[in-house]
Amino acid sequence: MIISSLPSKITLSSVLCAAASISLVFAVGDVRANDLLQEKGHYIATAADCIACHTTPGGKPYAGGRAFLTPFGTVYSTNITPSSNGIANITEEQFAKSVREGIRADGKNLYPAMPYTEYKNITDDDIHALYAFFKNTVPSVSQKNLTNNLKFPFNIRYFIKFWNLFQDDEKVETVSSESPQWNRGKYLVEVLSHCGTCHTPRNFMMSEKTSQKFSGASLGAWYAPNITPSSEGIGNWSTDDLTQYLKSGHNSLGAYAGGEMLEAIDHSFSKMTDEDLNAIAVYLRTAEKVGMNKIVLSDKTLPVDPLFALNAAQNNPEKMDGSTLYQAFCASCHGDHGQGDALNNLPSMRGNPLFRLPNTDNIVAAILQGVWPEGPHTQGMPAFSHPLSDDKIVKLVNFLTTTFGNNASQTTLQRVQAIRKTLPPNSSAL
Repeated sequence: MIISSLPSKITLSSVLCAAASISLVFAVGDVRANDLLQEKGHYIATAADCIACHTTPGGKPYAGGRAFLTPFGTVYSTNITPSSNGIANITEEQFAKSVREGIRADGKNLYPAMPYTEYKNITDDDIHALYAFFKNTVPSVSQKNLTNNLKFPFNIRYFIKFWNLFQDDEKVETVSSESPQWNRGKYLVEVLSHCGTCHTPRNFMMSEKTSQKFSGASLGAWYAPNITPSSEGIGNWSTDDLTQYLKSGHNSLGAYAGGEMLEAIDHSFSKMTDEDLNAIAVYLRTAEKVGMNKIVLSDKTLPVDPLFALNAAQNNPEKMDGSTLYQAFCASCHGDHGQGDALNNLPSMRGNPLFRLPNTDNIVAAILQGVWPEGPHTQGMPAFSHPLSDDKIVKLVNFLTTTFGNNASQTTLQRVQAIRKTLPPNSSAL
């Protein structure tokens, strides 16, 4: 019988021992559950690219202080570490309200440099994990928050309440007729990765033009291109092309990321799972097409002898034309005829997606600031802000677009000067 198999005498010590063992099991389980929650929160923070905005170059992670230049003045990101200057005294409910509604713990509105208009659809579970990560995993940094420098009346936070009334309040919900992969991609693109914040143009009130979602927008110096599946966007990109680009910052089509997109890839997309990157690509491939104007790419050849060009550069540097500038400063990497060097990850100029854009801002910015991806197997481009004056950059860029790209896209001396003023100094400059 079962009863007869039980011990005839149960001691107090055996009961206590059993209770302690059970408690230990539950404690270990709780610790593991907390670890998993914080790991999930870390991944969500990565997908949302929180570190890019809340960390200054060379600064402590999430300690804030990064400056954002807007048409209305400068906004500085805040400290979101678990310190007294950060979120140490903020409850999860207050944290959720700031992330999703743009309302601080003291009830004042955040400026929409914080993309709460996209984050409003972050799920409760993800908010809970995000809060656990920032409160328990991120090291505390007691760095004080900087004061924004905004023009009147934009320095009055109350007006943000009025601005919020005109924002799209559409919910990002699961579409039952679509696959789980597609729905995951939608959540990442529309919410966590907040792609529309950069890639959607804005109106005079700085609200996103929802009818032109993902059709491309200026970010100041750099231009966030059209990422809809139209001929002006990623219409000729496959799912694999998109995934490869998000993971590495370049792909076999010759596309190379720079500026804010390169930063997003280095800090966020390159650290996401292949499954999530594929989901993003699948969703973007089905987005509504915007921009159907046909871009005619040039098929000119480069007639200049490289040795002649280099001699001309040394003898008459101020009289160099665009072709000579190309041979002197670009051909050693991109080829005498713009053919590039795929073996060494040096992009071709011919058919390069950079030359399909409606303006030349990214070409100018790349020349001025350079492009330096993170990672062990990447090829960088130095900045030419010192050896090339603004008028030389105008000659070079207009030669590049006329020779390799969109003939209608040209830059001006005024635009180059404006971009130079906007970009921070770059230590990679020659």
